[in-house]
Amino acid sequence: MIKSGNLDVGELGINILKNGIMTEHIDYSQIEHAEIKREFRIKNWIITLLIGILLLTISNLWLFDFFSDFEYNPQNYTESIRLPWMILISPIIIGFMSIGIIVSALKRTMILYLFMNKEHRRIHLMDLDKEEKLNELYSFLDDRIVISK
Repeated sequence: MIKSGNLDVGELGINILKNGIMTEHIDYSQIEHAEIKREFRIKNWIITLLIGILLLTISNLWLFDFFSDFEYNPQNYTESIRLPWMILISPIIIGFMSIGIIVSALKRTMILYLFMNKEHRRIHLMDLDKEEKLNELYSFLDDRIVISK
């Protein structure tokens, strides 16, 4: 029996877990074949990457514009200090968020695809990949279903 954060593989079948609670049970007889692949963690990684690059470009242009021609003449002293810092901090925060989006879009992990009659399941194997138990999972499933690496 092999257990990870979102997968429990036993003698009777595969249990898909969410927050440690079994949400779905799949018998080995239902599975036509399975594949283990190293793929991007996010399904629409290209769109996420483009959004991250777009936000990073906007924040860089915003910072460049801030430093190139800032002419603000306030009436009182507190506005002259507060407003430029708020204008400066906003693109920096957006820039760091966009870097996080780009990094998360480019992360890859091992994914188990289970192909059944007219549907398939996509299960992340991050925990098993970190613990280096993928070969154990592969040999366990190889005896029960048709699996390709």
